Amino acid sequence: MISTLRGLVIASAIAAVLVALAALPDPREPPADRALVPGFSADAVTALTWARDGAPIQLSRDPASPTGWSWQEPPGAADPRAVEDALAALRGGRWHRLGPASAAGHPAATLTASGAGGSTLVTLSVGEPLAGTEQRWLAIGARGYLVDGWLARALAPDPLALRLRRPLAAISSAARLQLSPGGDLGRATLAGSPRQITAPFTLLLDPAIIAALEQPLAELEVVELPRAPVAPHGQGIVADRITVLDAGPCPGSPDRRALDGTAGPGCVGAGAWENAKRAIWTLTQPPAQLIERRPAPLEPARLVLLDGGVLDLAARRIGARDADPAASLELLAALAAPAEPTPIPTTRPLGTLTATERGGRSITLDLYPPDVVVRRGEPIGLRVGEGAFRRLAAPSADLRDPTPWREEPTTITALELDGTTYTRGAVIGEWTRAGPGRDDPAAVEKLVGALAAPQVHPPAGVAAPRHALTLHVRAPGGAPATHALRVGDPAPSCDATIEAAPGVDPARVSLAPDICALVRALLP
Repeated sequence: MISTLRGLVIASAIAAVLVALAALPDPREPPADRALVPGFSADAVTALTWARDGAPIQLSRDPASPTGWSWQEPPGAADPRAVEDALAALRGGRWHRLGPASAAGHPAATLTASGAGGSTLVTLSVGEPLAGTEQRWLAIGARGYLVDGWLARALAPDPLALRLRRPLAAISSAARLQLSPGGDLGRATLAGSPRQITAPFTLLLDPAIIAALEQPLAELEVVELPRAPVAPHGQGIVADRITVLDAGPCPGSPDRRALDGTAGPGCVGAGAWENAKRAIWTLTQPPAQLIERRPAPLEPARLVLLDGGVLDLAARRIGARDADPAASLELLAALAAPAEPTPIPTTRPLGTLTATERGGRSITLDLYPPDVVVRRGEPIGLRVGEGAFRRLAAPSADLRDPTPWREEPTTITALELDGTTYTRGAVIGEWTRAGPGRDDPAAVEKLVGALAAPQVHPPAGVAAPRHALTLHVRAPGGAPATHALRVGDPAPSCDATIEAAPGVDPARVSLAPDICALVRALLP
């Protein structure tokens, strides 16, 4: 029992606190869902409609559209970024404050998202901003929602933002272009990467020409929607599934140019359109001004040479032999060096060289002595110079590694020479002989060192080599191997014939003269 006034006041305060605490939500209860459209699925949306002053704007999912969304009227491709922004705002938008729908005031735009069969998924109105803040009211049904300004802008974009404003922005990655520069060229078709004219003739284009052509087209930007229907004409520009057509002066803005096509009607700056036309007109220049001056501007993985030999650059092999790295680099440099355009010679070509990339794209060069190459099918040739031409026309033998094998000299355990066998001893430099010949361990050691990694050259003599020579190799942990050859006398050259070696074709070659001299020194 409370007997004093002070005690009564304290008890009353405690009771008030308990009542306040009881009114608080249970901390175990989940927080209020502030999702603007709870459970919204963007994948279920088949159409978006914006109602403003004037005709409504309706966009629909369209697999046939290059952007996946199309305007219904006037028809054209919609900007996928603006659509995705609106869908993302519906899916992830959060509100800050609730109120009655009347808090939104007069709607600036109303957005309706529809699903299959035309069913309405959600309708919201974008209302007035909250004075002094970066927030804005939306209305859904009878409720008002205060959201961030960026969210409201995503839900009510400007009509121009819903158009594909730069229809040719991806022109550099288009697989196929069609342009009408006029003149004798008529309708030109460009394809591939790097770009090549494929009709009305074939010509690989200079990258500088391509950059000057594609950049102004990629920068064409719609800055205004025409105020009346437009009348497109001509064949226009085609980049894969995107078509851009000239439609004359822009209705309502005669200082601008109207375009139509896949993206629908729009107006661009007159200067931008003139720049685009001038870029297309560059294709009317003579082929000598347009041609790619590098004979084979690619990264070849395989070369088929003039004599039919195949240089595998990935494996660094030519036939069964290792390729000479220095000679291979010289050949690649000749293929990539800029040359001078020149008329195609009237003589017959010496033959062809074909360069093929890993992906399969290839370039075939017709070789005209003394110094002209022509990419197969092109109307003009390239003068590469006699030095580069000799490299391009070189036989397969010139590209082989001059060292047919490489062994560590100490792994050569025995040397046979015309029926005499020299066997390595336990000490380096020690050799024992079995058979006729001379005991000269120093000469044997020198000969083994020279034959461990011999350099070979085209044969110089005509006499058949007659001294049989076999190396027996046993590397630690490796399988035994042999290298068999025949060598000649030391003068006038040291001709030899490789008869057996792992991965080496039999071949007539010339060796360093000191090898023949050492062989001669060991003979009986």
